Amino acid sequence: MLIAFGRPTGVTVTIVGTGATVVGDADELSNDSPAQGCRFTWNTGAQTTATTFNLQLDWPVAQQVRTLALLGASLPGGLKVEVRGKQDGGGAFDYLLGGNALTQVLVEFANGTIGAWWVFDTGLADLVGIELRFYNDVGGDVALAAGDAFDLGEVVPFQADDWAIKPDPTDETTDPSVLRRSRNNQPSRLQRKPFRTVKAELRPTNREAELRALREFLSRFQSCAVIPKWKTAGVLDTELLHRWACFGALVAPIEMRVVDGLPGYFTAPVNVEEYPA
Repeated sequence: MLIAFGRPTGVTVTIVGTGATVVGDADELSNDSPAQGCRFTWNTGAQTTATTFNLQLDWPVAQQVRTLALLGASLPGGLKVEVRGKQDGGGAFDYLLGGNALTQVLVEFANGTIGAWWVFDTGLADLVGIELRFYNDVGGDVALAAGDAFDLGEVVPFQADDWAIKPDPTDETTDPSVLRRSRNNQPSRLQRKPFRTVKAELRPTNREAELRALREFLSRFQSCAVIPKWKTAGVLDTELLHRWACFGALVAPIEMRVVDGLPGYFTAPVNVEEYPA
C-alpha cells in the first residue's frame, strides 16, 4: 500500500495557453477541499487535438513526489493529460516521471466525479514543480471549444512510502444525509455528500523508525492519501489505482502495535476518511 503525505507548501500556480485565463482563486487547488475548485477558461483560437492547456505548480523547497491526484474536474472523462516534473535549478518542466505520467486520461470515479491519479517511478530526483498538460483530445476527437470555462478542484502532489498490508483492505461509503419528517410525516431529506473510508492494516514490519516518523507527521487532520491496491503482478494497474486511491485524513492517529512473538516488529491500522470532490 502506498501511504502518501507531505504535499508541498508555498505552491504558486501558472497557466500556459493562448488566451487561457484563471477566473477563480488558484489557492483553492491546494486547500484540502476538492469540491471547492478554481475556475479557468480554455485556450482561445482554433482547436485541434494538439491544443494544450498547461497547469504548472512550483514550490520553493525540492522534495520527493511519488503520487499526484487531480480531483473535482469539470472536464470531460477521457481527456488526455500528461505530467512532467521540474528539477531544482532545471528551469523547465521536462523531467520524465515514469509510471502513468504520459499515458493517463481523466476518468469518472464511482461517485460520478472526474479526475485522475498518477504513481511515478521510485528513485527520481527531488522536484520543485509539476506540470499537468491537458490536451483537447478525447479518443482522437476535439472535446472543448475555444474559451470554454472549466473547474479543477484539487491538485495534490505527494511524497509516498510503500508498505506491505494484510490482504483484506476495505472501502466503505458513509452517507451523512438526514431524513426528516414533517408534522404530516412527509419526508424531507437534508442532502449531504457521501464520503469513503478506506481501511487497511500493515503487515508486521521492523521499520520502526519510519513508522514512528510517519505517525508523527500525519496528525489527525493532516491531509494524506492511501492506495491499498495499485499493482497487478507487480505492474502498475491504473484501474486498481483509480478504484482504491483515497484522498483525505486519518480517522485516528496511527496506533503502533507490538507483534507477539516477533520482537522489534509492529503492525498498525491505517484508516483514512475521504475529502470528497
